[in-house]
Amino acid sequence: MSGRARVAIVGAGPIGLEAAIAARELDLDPVVYERGAPGEHIRRWGFVELFSPWRWNATELGLRVLDAARLPRPDPERCPTGRELVDSYLDPLAASLGAA
Repeated sequence: MSGRARVAIVGAGPIGLEAAIAARELDLDPVVYERGAPGEHIRRWGFVELFSPWRWNATELGLRVLDAARLPRPDPERCPTGRELVDSYLDPLAASLGAA
């Protein structure tokens, strides 16, 4: 166990993963608890296109994770499907935390 303070994050959806990455940036030790896979609920309706564009569904912190993994940033004006949100954003965020 590290000397860093541990932070419990419940849920590996968009907010939980972003919170875990922010905690890590603050030199905390985040532990994400999720019953299923990251973005589990979103996977169920993955065929649906969101009403909000990528710029409202991703943070600069999350986009830096994509940059570090050498993955493309999504078009900020395009509305993703749920599947695209999971595949292109949530899965890479989870992988960066060792949760995928």
